[in-house]
Amino acid sequence: MDPRPSTPRSATSSTVPTSFDGDALRGYIRKLFETNLKNVEFDKEKMREHGKELSMRIKARMNELNPQGWKFAVIVQINQNLGQGGRADLATHWAVSDLCIQELWSNEHLLCACFALAIKAG
Repeated sequence: MDPRPSTPRSATSSTVPTSFDGDALRGYIRKLFETNLKNVEFDKEKMREHGKELSMRIKARMNELNPQGWKFAVIVQINQNLGQGGRADLATHWAVSDLCIQELWSNEHLLCACFALAIKAG
């Protein structure tokens, strides 16, 4: 019999990163919006699908950057740009390891706000 006590599965060493690479995600979001929305004109019927597609692609990229040990939420809102300007903000009060990326993108037709949340699980 081995005299060493067994280590509980939850206490074993983890390869989960302690922080999320927000700079890589921010760059990806900026490029994604620029390439996918640059020449798009506002169409109320199509904006919901554009937003859904963009949020799914952002979440997939988040899974590529840190695939385990994180929970993700992505919100993309696309509105018509009528010259009103735009502002998006979100306050978070979480652990230091958690992250919220906020991006606002616009062209002459669209205002697009994105919030991507990475929350360390466990």
